[in-house]
Amino acid sequence: MLLSGKERYPSGKKKHFEEDKNMMILMLMMAWMLAVQCVLFHRAGEKWWLGLIPVYGTYKYYEIIGCKRDWLMMLGISGFYLLLMLLMRQGRGDSLLFVVSSLSIGYLSGVIYFNVHCCNRLARAFGKGRGFGTGIFFFPMIFKAMLAFGDGKYTAPAAQEADQPAAAPREYRPVKQVRISGGRYAKGHEPWHCPHCGIMNPSSAQRCMNCGK
Repeated sequence: MLLSGKERYPSGKKKHFEEDKNMMILMLMMAWMLAVQCVLFHRAGEKWWLGLIPVYGTYKYYEIIGCKRDWLMMLGISGFYLLLMLLMRQGRGDSLLFVVSSLSIGYLSGVIYFNVHCCNRLARAFGKGRGFGTGIFFFPMIFKAMLAFGDGKYTAPAAQEADQPAAAPREYRPVKQVRISGGRYAKGHEPWHCPHCGIMNPSSAQRCMNCGK
C-alpha cells in the first residue's frame, strides 16, 4: 500500500527536518569560514587560534591587513548610530527621526565602502589585485579559501608601503635672497651649495631643494 507524501511525512516532522537541514548547512559554512580564518592567521605569522577569538581575533585580523584604525573608527560610528536608534525607539528622540533617516544612507554606504576596502587590502597582503578583492567581497567562502590554501606570500602592511616607489625629487626653484649694499648677502641669508648635487639653495632651505639631502 502506497502512502501519499503528506501521510509519509507529516507537516510538523517535515518542517523540523527542513529546519535541522538548514541549521546543519549553516554550521558547516561557519566551520569552513573559521577554518579558513585560522589558516590565514597562520600564514600571516600569527597564532592560528586567534581566528577563533570573537573580539580580539577580529582586531588582529584588521591589524594584519592594515585596517586597524579604520575598524576602530567604524566601531565608533556604529556605536553612535545605534545610540541614536535606541533613543528614537524609546520615544525620547522623535526629533531625531529625520536625522537618523538621513544618516542611514550614508552609514550603509560607509559600511559597504569599508568592507570593499578591507577586502582589497586582504588581497593585496597576499599579492593579489583589486579584482581578487572584489571576489572576496562577493564570494568570501571561495576567494578567502583560495588565499588560505594558495601559493600567495603574505606581506605586512609596513613592507607594502616600503615597496612603493620613491617620490621624484622636487623641482628646484630659486628663492630671492636678501642683499645689502655692495652686492653682498646679508648675514644669515647666504645661499649654500649642496655637497651631493651641487645645486645652490636659499638660506632658508633646511635640505637641498633638488635631491632632498
